Amino acid sequence: SPEFPLVGSGGRNAMAGPVYYTEDFKKAERAFPKYYDGKFLEYEWMRGWIMAVTMDKEGNYKSMERFMPSYKFSNPMDMEFAENGDLYMLEYGSGWFTANDDARLIRIEYNGGNRKPQIEMAADKLGGSIPLSINLTSKGTKDPDGDNLKYEWTVVSKDKKGFKKTFKQGDANVILKKAGIYQATLTVTDGKGGISTQSMEVSAGNEPPVLSFDMPKSNKTFFFANKSFDYEVKVKDKEDGSLADGRITPEQVSVKIDYLPEGYDKVEIAQGHRSADTKIKGLKLIEASDCKSCHKRESKSIGPSYLQVAGKYKGSKTALETLTKKIIAGGSGSWGEVPMAGHPQLSTDDAAEMTRYILSLSNEADKSLPIKGSFTTKITSKDKGFGTYILRAAYEDQGANGIPALTSEQTFTLRNAKVAMHSFDKYEDVNKMSFGGNALCIPTKSGSYMVLSKTDLALITQVEIMAATPIAQLNAAGGKIEIHLDSPTGKIVGESPFLEPSDAAGFGGKPTSISIAPTEGLHDVYIVFQNPKSEGRSLMVVLAVEFKTADVPNASKSAELPKANIEDYAGKYKMTGLPFEYIEVSVKEGKVIMNAGGNNGEVTPTDTPDKYDASGRAMLQFVRNDGNKVTGMKMEAMGMSFEGKKE
Repeated sequence: SPEFPLVGSGGRNAMAGPVYYTEDFKKAERAFPKYYDGKFLEYEWMRGWIMAVTMDKEGNYKSMERFMPSYKFSNPMDMEFAENGDLYMLEYGSGWFTANDDARLIRIEYNGGNRKPQIEMAADKLGGSIPLSINLTSKGTKDPDGDNLKYEWTVVSKDKKGFKKTFKQGDANVILKKAGIYQATLTVTDGKGGISTQSMEVSAGNEPPVLSFDMPKSNKTFFFANKSFDYEVKVKDKEDGSLADGRITPEQVSVKIDYLPEGYDKVEIAQGHRSADTKIKGLKLIEASDCKSCHKRESKSIGPSYLQVAGKYKGSKTALETLTKKIIAGGSGSWGEVPMAGHPQLSTDDAAEMTRYILSLSNEADKSLPIKGSFTTKITSKDKGFGTYILRAAYEDQGANGIPALTSEQTFTLRNAKVAMHSFDKYEDVNKMSFGGNALCIPTKSGSYMVLSKTDLALITQVEIMAATPIAQLNAAGGKIEIHLDSPTGKIVGESPFLEPSDAAGFGGKPTSISIAPTEGLHDVYIVFQNPKSEGRSLMVVLAVEFKTADVPNASKSAELPKANIEDYAGKYKMTGLPFEYIEVSVKEGKVIMNAGGNNGEVTPTDTPDKYDASGRAMLQFVRNDGNKVTGMKMEAMGMSFEGKKE
């Protein structure tokens, strides 16, 4: 915003860090300089920065500045000062709900003299069956003072039973022939007293599972409301077998698809995904015990079925504690005469995981999806359509050769094919503005562009762009729109005809459909605006961008949806952003009639439930609440969107 330009733009999730007080670190080895005394550190999860905020004696805001401006933090989520003056931070990593390579605990220390080398280290694999060949690299390691660096890799077995190898070079290959956990440590020196060390753990003896989340004939970047896509999860593991051969069962695989509305708490969704993993862990523990001799999942055996137990204790706040104790200690009387044997060898944590799995069987919302199926995307009545679908599948193997279990997972995030104008990943010479509550973009010169990073264009046949070229309001020069891959001068996969300047008043744009050449793989998609003769004038106003596929049959046919009662629409809607306050809807002789600012006319149904066409001038989407009652209206007209609440 103009008031706080330093914070940048994009998604937002600001968090409060500590206030640094010099007096708390008088004896610290590496205290921050006195300059930071009394400054409040705030950090931004989405945008990856830390700000040092200065306040007056009353605690009122005075100013802010970037802390470590040259470093892009990878989704910081917590920070705290240690007694020695170092600042520790947890970085979540760049991907949602995944085992991110850049998820880490980092330490920030103040050094006013020779700066230590900055280590980057990696391995081509962190685990596998034996013999295990691993390539280690220090690529990316650098010294901030430009000093010549020396490297040393040390690989040792964590059980300290003799394995140790040292390599005095930046890159190294090591072969591990015995099962076990190993630690690979890289030490880098600059010859001036600066020494940096970093380690990572490697496990030999258990090959990680291989999981694929296949979406055949589907796009892996966009979802299309009320359309279906097919999916299939495949898993194979060198030690455990595979889903295909039946040695891995579908119940052992976690599959979740959730919708994340704009502004929704990502942590809550993440907890839902992880809860499915937890239940699978409980199932694994049950299968490894003697439970199957007395219990079955669905039918009664010597003891009750797991479904019977889940049903009996559904909603009980004490069920987890009660059943955990009973699994360990045993019991009788709850389900008849036959006593239940105790399992004193189980830890409380393991017994609790088993209990969580059993209790989860009564909660449909927590259940994992089938490993193969079809899913229909929907947008809730409370959402504006700029949310994300998160698809995730995970499998944890059984472990092997004394090596702990390893997990493999795959995640996709699908965004709405109607892209919010202010949610592109990068803008160059494009002004972002709002008008009447709608987000707009204005390319200010020839060669201006907007970018969507790592975008899948599979099945995308056209991009529809709503644009206006008003002379009166903008002195627009007009221009053509090009779709480039990977750079603003990269391969062109589609372009529009020249959009001529218009004498029409207002920002009422017209849709321009740009055909897209068949494109496979992920690309940075550049929407470039061109007019070499613009002579310093802005080209146009862009009101909407939508990616479209060919009109293929929908797996979820509209006939399967309940037919709407058109009487539900009748009423008075208080609108925002329009020159008149209300839109009135009535039903006459089986027809839906709209009165908008004194203009009466019939609106006709479309193929989308609750969506009506106002003779091509506007589209009406009636909004229902969770009880299926019509509570509002969204109207799209002139490339803009307006909302109304039913009174």
